[in-house]
Amino acid sequence: MKKLSPVVPASAWLALVAVQIYVVVFTVRVELSLIQSLAISSTNPATLASEVQAQLLPELLPVLFTSFAIETSVLGVVGFSTYYCLSSLGSVKSLLLSSLKKEDPLAAEAAKAKLDSISLRDPLEMSVVLVGLGLSSQLLSLYSIELGDQYGTIVSLGFLALLIYVLYHVSSSARELYLSSVEFKGSAAEIPERSLAIYVLLSVITAGLFLAYWLYSSVKDVNSLMAS
Repeated sequence: MKKLSPVVPASAWLALVAVQIYVVVFTVRVELSLIQSLAISSTNPATLASEVQAQLLPELLPVLFTSFAIETSVLGVVGFSTYYCLSSLGSVKSLLLSSLKKEDPLAAEAAKAKLDSISLRDPLEMSVVLVGLGLSSQLLSLYSIELGDQYGTIVSLGFLALLIYVLYHVSSSARELYLSSVEFKGSAAEIPERSLAIYVLLSVITAGLFLAYWLYSSVKDVNSLMAS
């Protein structure tokens, strides 16, 4: 498989965050403008909220559909990156074992037991579920602003939780394969140990921006492992 540049998923994620920020800012600006104009003209304040809701959606539809198209493309990149990382790690695992069988059959038996303990998730399954959750969140937001606020947020949190799990799974598996390569082959490209707690905390503090670096480092680790 041709190597994936780590810049691609990182840039795609930054684009996703930028689009979401723009949609939020645009929505707030339009809503405030409508509230100001309708508050002046409306004779019944009780109907102000429903009037704002009725006029807000037509204003937002072009922006929402444009952002949906961009975010769908970004989710495709994230899904492919997930598939690439997991399938590449599986290839590294198989190549390491096959090379040991040729060089030292006795060492291969010991390595097989350790490599079998490194359980990799199915690349296609994880990428499909990840993209599916992301698309579900976007579709809920398009279906109804009110419904999207209620259920889209829950699905979005599920998507982010799964993405964090996938990134940690890739990072920890790459680290374990690196240690196995050093133990049985004597050398390998160094894969640093990444703290789940610190990376999750930084992702929360930066409102998801740090996930761009996490994507970058995960793909970079996989590429380094493949090269060695």
